[in-house]
Amino acid sequence: MILARFLVVGLLNTIVALIVFATLQWLLSDYLLAGFIAVPICVLFSHATMGRLVFNSTGLGTLIPFATVYAVLGMINAGLISMVVSFGQDPLIGQIVAAPVIAVLSFLGNELIVFRRTG
Repeated sequence: MILARFLVVGLLNTIVALIVFATLQWLLSDYLLAGFIAVPICVLFSHATMGRLVFNSTGLGTLIPFATVYAVLGMINAGLISMVVSFGQDPLIGQIVAAPVIAVLSFLGNELIVFRRTG
């Protein structure tokens, strides 16, 4: 059940992230800067939705570990987009290509680090 909730909420978060990234890239004409600015916006949105809807966590005590995991994911994401761009593709295509990789790493980071259950 947790995986199903993660997938649904992850899809919502991915759609929001793509919209935020595409809007910022359009406004700034710089995909790396757009990605850098989009990350904190999307981290806050994702923390609220993942915590509450997937892992039944409503406190802010998980925000720092969550943000740390997503900071690492943001660097991986930027690297993947840059790699796709280096092959002559549009940065938005790079974000779409990176999304499944980031989704798997996100689940693992949330399940094993941020919202891990003890006892």
